[in-house]
Amino acid sequence: MATKREDAPVQTLSERALANLGPSGGVLTVGGVEFKGTRLVTVPTLSHNFARGEVSVAIEFMTAFVGSPSHLPGAKKDAMTYAARVINLVDGKEYNYVGSTVILSELKQAFPHDGYIGKKVVIRKLSGPSGKRYNGAEIIEVA
Repeated sequence: MATKREDAPVQTLSERALANLGPSGGVLTVGGVEFKGTRLVTVPTLSHNFARGEVSVAIEFMTAFVGSPSHLPGAKKDAMTYAARVINLVDGKEYNYVGSTVILSELKQAFPHDGYIGKKVVIRKLSGPSGKRYNGAEIIEVA
């Protein structure tokens, strides 16, 4: 069972994101004019970092996956990239999570009609089946 971090006060997502802007506390200066940030719109991408041995992520889905044409080098003409907004349960920060079609398919089967929104899961990347071009995944719902 996951435990709540006691050192972090309860905040909305926007408040947490703005707090992460740094020592300015959400105050931005552009051309000598100060603006108070109200919402962080862009967030970093969360990925499985195999180079550091990180094959698992613990996340809570805030949105459904949305597909867009892939612009990755070597991608097929009709290839799609799927991303969802998530909360990383380890650091409490908001991220975009890029999921493979395998992960998307498994989530849609387990949680029809985008029922994974609001769910907390651990996603483990696994080595792909022999002779296949993709990696498998193990998805565990957590409390």
